[in-house]
Amino acid sequence: MLFQNYTRRAFLAIVGTTQVNFGATDLTRRPIVLCKDGRIAALTTTPTPLTITGGAGVKYVYADLGAPAGTGWRGFLTRLIGPGTPNRADWWTPLTLLVPNDQTLVAAAHASGVTLAFSTTAPGSETTEYRIPLGEVQWDGAKITSVKSYESEALASTAVAVHGQCRLSLSGGNAVLLPYNGNNLLIDGTPRQVPQAGVSLAPTGLTPGTDYFLYAFWTGSAIALEASTTGHATDANGIETKSGDGTRTLVGGSRVIAGPAWGPGLQTASWFNRLLQADVKSFASNQTRSASSYAEIGGGTIRVEFWAWADEAVTITIAGRASPGGGAVVRTSIGIDSATAEDIYAESARNADPGLTLVKTVTEGYHWATLLGASDGTNTSTWTGHGTAGLRTTLRVARRG
Repeated sequence: MLFQNYTRRAFLAIVGTTQVNFGATDLTRRPIVLCKDGRIAALTTTPTPLTITGGAGVKYVYADLGAPAGTGWRGFLTRLIGPGTPNRADWWTPLTLLVPNDQTLVAAAHASGVTLAFSTTAPGSETTEYRIPLGEVQWDGAKITSVKSYESEALASTAVAVHGQCRLSLSGGNAVLLPYNGNNLLIDGTPRQVPQAGVSLAPTGLTPGTDYFLYAFWTGSAIALEASTTGHATDANGIETKSGDGTRTLVGGSRVIAGPAWGPGLQTASWFNRLLQADVKSFASNQTRSASSYAEIGGGTIRVEFWAWADEAVTITIAGRASPGGGAVVRTSIGIDSATAEDIYAESARNADPGLTLVKTVTEGYHWATLLGASDGTNTSTWTGHGTAGLRTTLRVARRG
């Protein structure tokens, strides 16, 4: 058994636009076994991902079992009688780890010297000692276009590097990134898995009244979140990342309010898997105005605050009842971030539903929408805030986030 070229390789998989690695999981329970010309290694953790470089063409990927600690029988005897640390993939090490009949692992393997390497030399012509062929990579000079794993004989395209299977939301005062329709997220070109319990970030130390972008990054052992006032840009791999720092992947945005606290409701938005959300405010009492110029009605009591992404429009709707006084004409419009009316209004000389709907893209970040009203400068117009719910004047903002 020891001198067979037996290998439980698992499968070769794409882990980034320029990297491949073993695709096996749960290596503690079922390690990968590599054997070449009598030397065996059992991996309980995956090696460092292999980065492909160089000119376009086929790259052949190998597992390199490394050089022995000694030479020939001298190295073998040193291992048997000496106290040396078993940190290489020397052939004698698995003798205590494998059941001879079925090669089942019965103990955890020693650390091995296994590394991954690539070459333009095909298996059969490769002369480097103790290399095991794992698969082939199609390389266009800048990125991997497909991978063929010899273990499964499967052809995988770069589409297996799934991205954006997560969603940002608020929970218990924290911003939380949770899995959504999967759990993969590309960070610095490498797929990482968002844990089932999510990744949280408190607003501690942040400045109220400030817009923050939320980014996911890899600490070396886990995903973490970072809040930054620095905006985002499209990285060379097509992923939206922190401007100037491709190691940070954009996952959301929020307006921080007094506390500090993350902005509630529409003031926090997810970059991925955006859901249609809405906030509605209604006048609790009648609101009036006599002047002919537009002003915010109700002193801002039905403002709706929201975070908007630059690539999606918001929908703002006004409904209810507006009534002119005397011979006045009542006018209703929508204001965004100010008392300047948008290019939309409703005008009536009698009781009427304003019935306004505005669909508009705005700059990225925090905004507020409000109801603006005007009369004729002499008579008083009224926006209804009591009576049946259907007559109450309301402002509704809907957006995806």
